[in-house]
Amino acid sequence: MEGMIVADNAVRTTSVVIVDDSDIVRQRIRSMLSPRPHVEIVGEADDITSGREIIEERKPDVVVLDVMMPGGSGLELLEEVKDGPEPPVVIVLTNYPYSVFRRRAMELGAEYFLAKSSEFGKIAEILEDLGRAEE
Repeated sequence: MEGMIVADNAVRTTSVVIVDDSDIVRQRIRSMLSPRPHVEIVGEADDITSGREIIEERKPDVVVLDVMMPGGSGLELLEEVKDGPEPPVVIVLTNYPYSVFRRRAMELGAEYFLAKSSEFGKIAEILEDLGRAEE
């Protein structure tokens, strides 16, 4: 994947962009991921338009994406991101874990769909697994 860095020790860095309108959620994700040396948060956005711009600019390995945000649906952004060349892995993180959203997100190419209330901590586990898979 573009953005994955291989050092002499085969240590890889996974670049991440967070797109969520909640400052608290973005801070919580930063706090959870900052101790992990193989993960680098390369950008954050609090709306769809900014999210689109930063993903296009930074070309991250992983995008953590909310469903409901100002400026449109995270699912619309998901569709755009997955339609591009070398699309990132997308982790949908939502307060709306309804089956209709889950099904649509998976149809559009999301690799993961997590409920903020009960699966928040899985983001770190997923990134650990992705880092191991690339070794």
